[in-house]
Amino acid sequence: MGSKSKFNVLSIIVLATLGVALLMGIVGLCLDWLTVSVDTGIMGTISNSAKIGDLTEGSEGFQAAEAFAIIAVLSAAGALVSYLVSKFVNVKVLKYVTVALSVLLIVSAIITLILTFTAESMKGAKLIPAVGCWLLSVFGILGGAAGIVGAVKV
Repeated sequence: MGSKSKFNVLSIIVLATLGVALLMGIVGLCLDWLTVSVDTGIMGTISNSAKIGDLTEGSEGFQAAEAFAIIAVLSAAGALVSYLVSKFVNVKVLKYVTVALSVLLIVSAIITLILTFTAESMKGAKLIPAVGCWLLSVFGILGGAAGIVGAVKV
C-alpha cells in the first residue's frame, strides 16, 4: 500500500506564494510607502519619501490605507495558516476559511492601493506610491489568487 502525499507541486507553490505574500506585506509596511515631489520653481523639484506610519497623522485617507494594509498582512497570515492546517487536518471548513481570507487579502490590497492613489496632497505636491505600497499590493493580489486556487483545486 502506497501512502498518498499531502503535498503535491501545486500545494508547494501555493504555500510558497502565500509565504512570500506575507513576507512582502510585512516588508512593504516597513519600507517607504510614498514619495512626495514638490516643484518649487526656482530650486527645481524636491522629493522626499515617507513610511505609511508617518503619513497617518494628518490624513484620514492614509489612516484608512494603513488599516487596510494591516488587514492585508493579517489575512495573508491567516490564509497561510489555514491552508497549511488544511493539508494535515481533513476539515472541509478550512478550505472555505482559506478562500474567504484570500478574497479578503485581494480586496484589502486593492483598496490600499486605491486609497494611496486618491489621498489628498498639499497644493502643488505630487504623491507617488513608493516600493512599500507596490510590494504589499502586488504580492497581496498574487497571494490571494494563489490561496483561492490552492483551496479550490486541492
